[in-house]
Amino acid sequence: MKLAYLADARSPIAINWIRWVVEHGHEVHWISSRPAEPPFPGLASFRVLPIFPELPSGVKISRKNRWLHPAATILRHWWMPFRVSARAMELNRLMRDLRPDLLHAMRIPQEGMVAAEAKRLIGPVRSTPLLVSVWGDDFTYHARSSPMMVSLTRTTMRKADALHADCRRDIKLGYEWGLRIDTMTMVEPGNGGIRLDAFSHEKPGLSLIKKYSLPEDAFFILNPRGIRNVARTDTFFRAIPMIKKEFPKAHFLALKMAESGEAKDWVRSLGIGNCVTLLPAMSMEEMPEVFRLSPVMISLTMHDGLPNVLLEAMACGSYPVCGDVESLREWIDDGRNGSLVSAGDPKMVAGTVIRVASDAKLRAQAAERNKAIIKERAEWNSVMGRVEEFYRAMLT
Repeated sequence: MKLAYLADARSPIAINWIRWVVEHGHEVHWISSRPAEPPFPGLASFRVLPIFPELPSGVKISRKNRWLHPAATILRHWWMPFRVSARAMELNRLMRDLRPDLLHAMRIPQEGMVAAEAKRLIGPVRSTPLLVSVWGDDFTYHARSSPMMVSLTRTTMRKADALHADCRRDIKLGYEWGLRIDTMTMVEPGNGGIRLDAFSHEKPGLSLIKKYSLPEDAFFILNPRGIRNVARTDTFFRAIPMIKKEFPKAHFLALKMAESGEAKDWVRSLGIGNCVTLLPAMSMEEMPEVFRLSPVMISLTMHDGLPNVLLEAMACGSYPVCGDVESLREWIDDGRNGSLVSAGDPKMVAGTVIRVASDAKLRAQAAERNKAIIKERAEWNSVMGRVEEFYRAMLT
């Protein structure tokens, strides 16, 4: 098949998905929605169609303004929509040269919106089957963020020839946003699944402990989500003193927060510097090790689909404690293979983590259940094999 992707080439989600397609012999043309270099060899072509403007130089989102995040809101939800038509015309010009069998836009805002607008124009995209992927909070957070985002989300659903989501909830929401009832749909992990050769229950080595000077005898609790608009980072940090009081061996790893002023403020104000390590973003090679190092993983989000970190934690035997979001109930049986908590309740989070950290039997049983779930529902080659079949079905 000759496939075109409109996706952020910096995204590990897109890279994991598209790499499989390239490795299995398809002709792949990648149109990156943000400036980037080709992430791996073997692409038939690689082009850049910048859609989303970056934050102005010097603008940062701090703890004080993160809930309003004015600069990010103006750019993503108010300014970006007015760029869609121009980018749609550029996409049609690119597609005139490529003439792929299928166009896959990996995310509704902004890639799906540009592709859907292009289908309204007279040009090659109009006759090219369009598959749109839903990522995370596309419907639950971004879709209603401004009148233009509402309109563009509805147009995207009406113009899509097929919809991919990582949870059944988002297929249901797709229909509510205008997806035609006869549209083909697919529910599979957004990153294409888990590579079991990389993510497994193997015991971690000491490389991360040595590299980041971590205490060797600690019980590590990992927050892999970084600073995100939809994540309750405040709840995570407020729960730490309560957990530490009842479970002294706990040591907290906060991924992608090493340079965060907000994270440093929380650590300083709560006096928890002796039990928290703020880590940088890690390579794809290091991620399995940090999960294997951590018996418990905390992910406190208010909006979510099926996050990669949940699947990665499950594959590595790290017990997930997550915000109680509808989509996660499709994977977590509360109290058996993970726990669902109120993302804004530090006391509930602390109590749950203390209970899980104190129960080695529960964690071991959950790890075995999750290993079987990943093998059955989220193994990379199996998932992407089903995706390949879905692509072919779209073209028949």
